[in-house]
Amino acid sequence: MKITINEKEYGIIWGIAAIDRYCTLMDMEIEPAFDLLFKDEEKGIKQTIALAKFVSCAIESYSVVHGISDEASYEKILVEFDNQGLPLIQAILTDFLNSRLMGQTVSEFLNLVTVVEEGSPKKKATARKLSSQPTK
Repeated sequence: MKITINEKEYGIIWGIAAIDRYCTLMDMEIEPAFDLLFKDEEKGIKQTIALAKFVSCAIESYSVVHGISDEASYEKILVEFDNQGLPLIQAILTDFLNSRLMGQTVSEFLNLVTVVEEGSPKKKATARKLSSQPTK
C-alpha cells in the first residue's frame, strides 16, 4: 500500500518488523497494543493516534527494506487522517488485515473473521476477534 501525506507518497510494509516497532513505540506487549487498535468498544482519538503511530512504523519498515530514508511522523499522518477522514483509516485497516504474517493473512493469524450483521438494511461487515490465540 502507498499513502500520500502532504502530497508525498510513502510505501507501507506491515509484518513482524512494523508490529515490533509499534509495540516498542507504545511500550506495550502485542495483545494490549492490538487491542488498542482493534477492540470493538469506542476509543475515538486514542485509537486513531495509535493507528497513526502504527502507520509511521510501517512506513519506517518500508524505508529500511527498500534502503531509502523516507519517514513520516505520526503527527503528519494524523493531519492526513483529519484531511481524508474515515475512508483513509478504513483503507489502512483493511490493507493491514489483508497483509501477510507468518504465511497467513493477518486476519487469519489473529483469528479474526468477518461477521455479517443480520437485520440491517445494508448488511454491514465487521471484524470480531474470536480468540486471542493465533491459528496454527
